[in-house]
Amino acid sequence: MDPGDLSEARVAKMISGVAAYMRQERNLYFRASELLTPEWRTAVQPYFSKTLLDTVRAVILKGARIPPPPFYAEAIVLSSGHFPDFVHLASVTYLDATTTSPLRTN
Repeated sequence: MDPGDLSEARVAKMISGVAAYMRQERNLYFRASELLTPEWRTAVQPYFSKTLLDTVRAVILKGARIPPPPFYAEAIVLSSGHFPDFVHLASVTYLDATTTSPLRTN
């Protein structure tokens, strides 16, 4: 599908749906999240402001994956198959709560 074929009203509805999804997932994961550990904070400190690092929280998903969002099928069509598969993402950030899979070390 050509994104240029979408009406302004349709785009506004899609944006509203994605925003609602982000808030809902943020609320879900925020309850189980914690402030960044000193090790994580040190690793990302060069890339983010102190203000952000003081507030962002993280949860490590042990034995779980993030399910596809409710708009996944439509996003696949609109992106010609280039929308990321959430099940295989190492991390997803929902506003100020980030989820991550356990780190693997070799």
